Amino acid sequence: MDTYAALRDMLARDSFEETRGLEFKRGGRWRDVRHLVAKAALAMSNVEGGGLVVIGIDKDRSGQDRLAGMDEEASATFRTDDMEEFVNRYADPPVQIEVGKVSDGGRHFVVLAVHEFGHQPVLCTKSLDRDGKRHLEAGRLYYRPRGKAESTSRLAHHDMRELLDMAAAKRHNYWQRHAMGMGAGARIPVAPGTERGLGGGGTLAAVWEKAHYAIAMRPRTPKNLPLGELEDVARDCRVWRRKFPYPYVPSGRMERHEDCIGASHVGGLHADEWRLYRSGQFSERLGLYEARWPPNQPPSAGCDAPLRERFLEPALTLYQISEVFQFASRLARSIPDIWRIEIKLCDMQDRMLDIRVPERFGLYADYKCGVPEISLSAELDSWSLQARYADLAIEKALEVMDIFGWSEKSMESSFRREQERLYRWGETKSMPVPISG
Repeated sequence: MDTYAALRDMLARDSFEETRGLEFKRGGRWRDVRHLVAKAALAMSNVEGGGLVVIGIDKDRSGQDRLAGMDEEASATFRTDDMEEFVNRYADPPVQIEVGKVSDGGRHFVVLAVHEFGHQPVLCTKSLDRDGKRHLEAGRLYYRPRGKAESTSRLAHHDMRELLDMAAAKRHNYWQRHAMGMGAGARIPVAPGTERGLGGGGTLAAVWEKAHYAIAMRPRTPKNLPLGELEDVARDCRVWRRKFPYPYVPSGRMERHEDCIGASHVGGLHADEWRLYRSGQFSERLGLYEARWPPNQPPSAGCDAPLRERFLEPALTLYQISEVFQFASRLARSIPDIWRIEIKLCDMQDRMLDIRVPERFGLYADYKCGVPEISLSAELDSWSLQARYADLAIEKALEVMDIFGWSEKSMESSFRREQERLYRWGETKSMPVPISG
C-alpha cells in the first residue's frame, strides 16, 4: 500500500467500519497509543489470518470515524523495531508484525499487519496499566470474536473451540512434517518421470476430462525464492476449512521440481494439480466437484430440482472461491506485493444451477449459463487482499450467479451467512459435501 488513495479506497470498500480483521486507532505519538496497539496486536495474532491495525483514524463529535491522520513528526515515532519490541514484552510466543506507512499531504497513517500465531496461541505475559486503567492482564488470552469488532479476553465456548481446533491442526501439521523429515532443506522424493511443470501428464489430463477451475495468482514483481522456502510458504498458507486442506497435498508430501513445488491427485471426487513457482506464481487446475458426481445422481433430500448431469452448485461454488481468496490472502502476506488473482470456470456452456447441498437457497426458475467460460479477476496490494478476501469471494461468487441469470436481492446476505458457516465449521470437521474429498 503506497498511497493514501489505496488506504482510502480500502476503507471505503469496507464501509469504513471495523471488522474482525481490521481495527482503527487514533493518531498520536507511538508512546501515547502503544498500549492500545499492543492489545489489538495480541488479539489479532490469535485470529486465523491475523489482521490489520490502522493508526490515524479518529472519531468526530458524532462518533463517526474520520481519516484524521497524524503529522509527520508523530508518524516518525512509529519504528518497526520499537513497535515489535514493545508488543512482545507482553506476548508469548512473540507476535510477528509488519509496519507500513501511508501519507497524503499533511496526513500520515501507520498500518500494522499482524500475523496469526505459529504453533501455539499467544498469551499475555504481564499486565499493562495506563491512565488508571488496565489494558492488558497477565495470563489472559486476547481474541477477536467472530462477528465482533473488539479485542477481548472473554471468549465464548465456540470462540475457544475455534481457537483450540486451529492450534491442534497447526501442531499436527508441525509434528507430521518433522516426522516425515520434511525440514526446510529436505529433498522430497518424487516418482520417476513426474518432475515436470504444470501443463501435461496423466493427472492433468484427468482434471481436464471434466469441467475445472483454472486458478492463477501472480505477484507483480517476479521473485527468486528457494524451493525450501516455497514448501514452508505452501504449508503455512494452506486453508483448512473443510475435510481436506486447500491446496491439497496427498499424504502430506509435496513434489519438488526444478523451478517449482506442487502436488497432483486424482480421486473418486477430486482431480487437482497445482504448482507454486520460484517466481511466486501459483497455478492450479481443479476438477469441479459437480462434474465428477455420478451422472443423474438425485439431488439432496427435500429438493425438487430435476435430475441433471451438467450443473453448478451455488454453495459449493462459494466455498471454493472463498478458499481460493483466503489462500491468496495468506500467500500475499508471506510474499508482499501487488497480487493479481484470476479464476476461470471452464466448460460452463449450458450448465444449470442446481441445489445439491442442504437447502440454503431457493431456485425459482431454470438458470442456464450461455458462455463457455466464466472469468473472474482481482488485483490488490497484499494488505488490502488480507483485509478483503472474504468480501471479494462473495463478490466474485455473485458474479458467477449473475452470469447464470440468478440475481436476487437477498442473495448477498444469504451468501454471507453461508460463508460464515464455512468459516465456523472449523479445521477438524467436514462440510456436508466437501469438494476436496
